[in-house]
Amino acid sequence: MPVPAPSAELLLHGIPFFQRPVESEMATPTGIAILKALKPRFDLPVITLTKSSRGNGKKEFSHPNILRIGLIDEPAHRECRPEHHREHSEVVVIRANIDDAGGEILGEFFQNQLFNQGALDVFIQNAGMKKGRPGFVLEVLFPPDSCERIIDCILNETTTIGVRYHSASRRVPPRKTMRVSTELGRYRRKSCSAARRENPNHARIRRVQIGS
Repeated sequence: MPVPAPSAELLLHGIPFFQRPVESEMATPTGIAILKALKPRFDLPVITLTKSSRGNGKKEFSHPNILRIGLIDEPAHRECRPEHHREHSEVVVIRANIDDAGGEILGEFFQNQLFNQGALDVFIQNAGMKKGRPGFVLEVLFPPDSCERIIDCILNETTTIGVRYHSASRRVPPRKTMRVSTELGRYRRKSCSAARRENPNHARIRRVQIGS
């Protein structure tokens, strides 16, 4: 049977791991499931170790079979901690420099394609490129599960030959959408508790104005 076993391999999706030259199973499906349920961080931040313990396993390897576990205290000033009443999520930010395409290529049709593939926001900025060429910097914000679709859309629909992307944390205050009735028709209005204001949906207002 291969190592990791098929059941363990499925549970390892989304968890970084590496193989050692040991012809034996070092992580069981149960252990991996417990680890995944705890939603651990796999980078090592600045920490203060408050308690630690270790234990020996019964299986024999060519290296010491010892598990070490520690209780840590992470200083609050080292990390931006999201407030409990705000939505905190992980997103991907992708950028591409484009200096050989007209502005119409990056217009409404292309941006709608990105939104249809899962984009949360699309940002385009004028910029000076190499050799003095005027160009555009395209930036797209999207959830991690839309990564391949967004990249394919950018590479297929624009003239860029490469993209750059990285993970980022996002925090947004609670918001809700309401339907408002007026003598001219109904339209949607967004309400944001943190901003303490309500914004009408511009596209819907235009449709109400032209009677559709």
